[in-house]
Amino acid sequence: MKKLQKTWITDGLLDFEYKKYQLLGYLQHVNDSFQARKLYPELSDLQNHYQESVTLQKQQLKWSTQIQKKLIGIDPEKLQLTYASEFEELAPLQELDDILSYAIPRLGSTLSKGTELLETVQQELSIQPIGIMPLFRKEGYLFVYESTNRDLRIYQYNVQLFESHVPPRRRVETTLVEARRKNYTTTFESIKLELVRKNRNLPNPASYLVESRLGYPIDETLLPIARQKIAEEVE
Repeated sequence: MKKLQKTWITDGLLDFEYKKYQLLGYLQHVNDSFQARKLYPELSDLQNHYQESVTLQKQQLKWSTQIQKKLIGIDPEKLQLTYASEFEELAPLQELDDILSYAIPRLGSTLSKGTELLETVQQELSIQPIGIMPLFRKEGYLFVYESTNRDLRIYQYNVQLFESHVPPRRRVETTLVEARRKNYTTTFESIKLELVRKNRNLPNPASYLVESRLGYPIDETLLPIARQKIAEEVE
């Protein structure tokens, strides 16, 4: 993944053309990933850059409106005091404003493309339980199946709750158990029974099937969204 550092705007040379070059290179990489239907980690990274840029722009606007003005003279015709904003003398801040004004709409436009792809994948994917589900569902198996080529990946999942967040946030961790090609005669229920026989630590595991018919990349798209679906199921 082509990285754009979290502090890319303020790091190094504060020059509009240089920052524009950095941004466009990053966005080209992200767009290429979306074209290949690869969502992660690019989408999460892009969301962070967009939110941080918007926040920085708001902070700068608030600061610039509060900055003190200094007296520079008297207008003899209008008999009025004339002031100049000290903000006008701070050229680097104007450069920063130009960078943000250029970056935010372009980050937002690319983010919209990624969000649309995410919604498309979420609508296309189905999730369903495999066999009888136990009451305890925070640990078990996740089957990710691409029906077009019959590729099946089986993961052991574990749901962790972060109570320090408000509201509490769930994170699903997965470990690959095996990858295989499913034949037409083998059922998901029978595969689940195989896993139970091999792993006595999970005698009655919760098991979910997430199925795709459009052949999305597993690691960059299917698995991250499957984790999200599991987190929603165990709430």
